[in-house]
Amino acid sequence: MPFLCLKLPLACLVLLLCSMAPAQAQWSSNPASNLVLADGSGEQVQPKMVATSDGGFYVSWFDSNNGYSVYLQRLSADGVEQWAHNGLLVAARNFTSTQDYGLAIDPDGNALLSFRYNDGGGIAQILAQKVAANGTLQWGSPGIFLSADASGANSPKIASIGGGNVAVAWSGGDGAIRVQKLNAAGAAQWAGNGVAVVPPSGFFYLADLHGDGAGNAIASWSAQLSFSNRQLWTQKFAAADGAGLWGATPVKVFDGVGGAMQLGNFPPFVSDGAGGAVFVWYTVGVSAGTVRVQRVNAAGIAAFAQNGVEASANSAQSHVSPSGAFDPVSGDTYALWRETDIATQGQIGVYAQRIDSSGARQWGSGGKVLVPLAATDQSQMLALPAPGGMLAVWASGGGSSMPIHVARLGTDGNYVWPASIVDLSSAPGAVARTVGAISSSGFAAFAWTATLTSFSGDIHAQNINLDGSLGDSDRFFGSGFE
Repeated sequence: MPFLCLKLPLACLVLLLCSMAPAQAQWSSNPASNLVLADGSGEQVQPKMVATSDGGFYVSWFDSNNGYSVYLQRLSADGVEQWAHNGLLVAARNFTSTQDYGLAIDPDGNALLSFRYNDGGGIAQILAQKVAANGTLQWGSPGIFLSADASGANSPKIASIGGGNVAVAWSGGDGAIRVQKLNAAGAAQWAGNGVAVVPPSGFFYLADLHGDGAGNAIASWSAQLSFSNRQLWTQKFAAADGAGLWGATPVKVFDGVGGAMQLGNFPPFVSDGAGGAVFVWYTVGVSAGTVRVQRVNAAGIAAFAQNGVEASANSAQSHVSPSGAFDPVSGDTYALWRETDIATQGQIGVYAQRIDSSGARQWGSGGKVLVPLAATDQSQMLALPAPGGMLAVWASGGGSSMPIHVARLGTDGNYVWPASIVDLSSAPGAVARTVGAISSSGFAAFAWTATLTSFSGDIHAQNINLDGSLGDSDRFFGSGFE
């Protein structure tokens, strides 16, 4: 009916352009068919995600091709890939295994990455890279070498600390951790091979790194002073020279009394938005795990009793593998964890708790039960802040079936969504390394490794809106027009 186009030329033009434009993958509304970011011939593993100021995200991962190379993708708020499918190659490496690495974002919208790299002599060192929003590598290829450790360097983290400056920290092969400051051009600002924090005995293993909002850097680490004496320490490093601002002796978030840090566990922390840090971690004792919460303020003073508040007072069960979120307005800390029976650890559930600013439990002495104890495994715990509460994310089952679930809880511990628990992914296969972030547009997004067969991991992603719906249901155009 051509006369319609004469009367409505703009509408017809829009329809014509839509019919001619190639389809672009974006957020899916179907949990059985999530957005695929990387599906190369090898395995893609260990995704990380940070939110961008335009409502989108950066997602990074390792690809087993070229020795677990570092890749990065930028997503729009609609979930549309801004660079070529399977991502931008940041650095080709020559490794047969992986360690942890760092992803952050600076105020100018650049992605910041830190990772291990072979220095050509067979010793792994630490590199940093800045990637612009258009995909340009700002610090050359493969990046800027930071470490010069004769015994190698491991598991780096990176953080924006303001003014275009960046902090990078890593675990040294000699047992110390090191922290270095870079300016916007990537030039080292602190003397030597970074500021070293040397253990009095044993080894230090870096856990996390963030800026404090005033140009300084906060690092945390597992202090393995002996095999059985495993503690959690933290320190704030001064912007000027890296001096310890919380005293000559770092703050002991956990001093080893009543248990020990789990071997191989390096818990992250979150900023409190006021120059301090919030920690949610677990310790192990003779028979059970304990989830703990602590806030250290800008001056390095702990808000709660030494070794933190226990998220659950139920000594008849074990509490492990937590994730934490913090509300800087109310001062509430949210914890999500894996609950098990003590005798067999084969009965598994999902529990949550809100700790108020005074350190009091708000969801009962044992926490909120999201999944009661049963034989089905529960894993991939992830807590994120949400208006008036939290988002709780976890995966159920194992092997060929591991759906990912999300629940939104209010401050009273009640479910916000009518469905209570929503499937984020119901696709077949196993999932691992689930990560997430809150968009500047208000919704949440997640990424994970999805595996159907051995050594075939792909990177999948999915958003969820604050009403519990999936997909970009509120937008008509990818540009944001509604």
